[in-house]
Amino acid sequence: MELLLPFPRPLTPARFVERPHRFAVRCRLEADDANVECHLPDPGRLTDLLTPGRRLWLEGPFPPPRRLPWSVVLAETPGAFVHLVPARANALLPLALQAGALPDLLPPDTPHALQAEVTRGDARLDFLLTPEDAAPVLIEVKAAALRRGRAVCWPDAPSQRALKHLRHLRAQVEAGRRAALV
Repeated sequence: MELLLPFPRPLTPARFVERPHRFAVRCRLEADDANVECHLPDPGRLTDLLTPGRRLWLEGPFPPPRRLPWSVVLAETPGAFVHLVPARANALLPLALQAGALPDLLPPDTPHALQAEVTRGDARLDFLLTPEDAAPVLIEVKAAALRRGRAVCWPDAPSQRALKHLRHLRAQVEAGRRAALV
């Protein structure tokens, strides 16, 4: 499988062992069967992904003073990788637009402007997409790590912050503007 968003250095395959707390997992490196402690950037429940023996992909090892020498960045599922670094989700949107993967937002090969970190009222939205010859679109990008059949779901746990974002997008649409959750 090809990754749309490449990593700066090769990743190390490992197998999930356990999750001692929200931001840490224990894995067994495939290369030498060593157990390692890993930082988990995604604090979501991830119950579908963090199952015994699941193949995970790690960045690292990182030198001290870092407490956990590895970071879990991908979970491998049949036919797909799931990115486990929510902070990198925003980097995928420009690549997806360029690849023509979101034709409802931007038809392929359409000239456009993309502005990050746009403030509207009391909210900060991830992007303002301004296609040539079309109305602008306010976009909020979220990392989705829960899968149900062919659908991915967000969030994977109750979240007041998630509700606030969705309510703001709905208010934009009700005011006659385009808005999207990606």
